[in-house]
Amino acid sequence: MMGMIGTADQVTFMRLAGIGAWRIIREDSTVADQVRTALNDLSSDPSVGIIIIPEECARHIRDILEEYSRRKSTVPVIVEIPTSLDQKASDIKEFYQSYAKRLIGFSIEI
Repeated sequence: MMGMIGTADQVTFMRLAGIGAWRIIREDSTVADQVRTALNDLSSDPSVGIIIIPEECARHIRDILEEYSRRKSTVPVIVEIPTSLDQKASDIKEFYQSYAKRLIGFSIEI
């Protein structure tokens, strides 16, 4: 099952796409704690194999993501998604190719 950590709008959109587990983050002074708690909840659920997290939330758990990467942990897979297009990115194909390369480590043809 896939899980999602994000704002109410982000989660609602992904629920329409079939996300089975989610945690909604309120945008207030406790965002960092909310994101850490949400990641802990979803990653401890054995039925969740993929966790999607927007980049604005991921910045609050960068240390945890780096630890997962160091351990080469395969479950759960944590996918960081962009929340806005870079204004400098005039070529959308190039933007997503470079994003995919950064995300998965190799380039893909779109």
